[in-house]
Amino acid sequence: MTMRRAMAVSAVSAALLGTLAGCGIEPTDVVEVGLPATGVKRPGARVEDAVLYFASQPGGVPLPLHRPAGGEVTAEEAVQLLLKGPNDAERMRGLYTELPRDVRAVEIGTGQGKVKIRLSTDLVRLTPLARMQVVCTAVHNAVPGDLPAEDVKVDLSGTSGKPMPDQTCQVKDTFTPPMSTPTP
Repeated sequence: MTMRRAMAVSAVSAALLGTLAGCGIEPTDVVEVGLPATGVKRPGARVEDAVLYFASQPGGVPLPLHRPAGGEVTAEEAVQLLLKGPNDAERMRGLYTELPRDVRAVEIGTGQGKVKIRLSTDLVRLTPLARMQVVCTAVHNAVPGDLPAEDVKVDLSGTSGKPMPDQTCQVKDTFTPPMSTPTP
């Protein structure tokens, strides 16, 4: 080994050893600041908020929004809230729905790990984002069976056309914290 190479290896080793030795910051105890973290609920946990999925940009993924409810919210109740659209505070934050104003839920029913929703429109009239808003809202609220949201299936149908059975929430962004609506 040449002298130059030996010095280079020695310098790299010293730098690595210095890095591994620490940066000189002393350890501290846990300091609690702010509210506890919120996010995806445990499977089977009671839902105390209505979890609604609204859009924030055209063609994007729907974002979860937690509205305080003071008790368990069923999939049926949550879908009805979604169809009413965002409230004023949510609209001011740039949230909107891709569901047409005239769309209503004709029928909503739940069973073990299953939600059936019949809407007052042909499903081809809805954008993929609008359909995903309905599906994600349904599965992230109380559905019998205590299954994780990703295992709950939604059968969507409309006034005409082909029904869409076994839809699942395809929103994969679990790192985005859900937005909360302030209590008036």
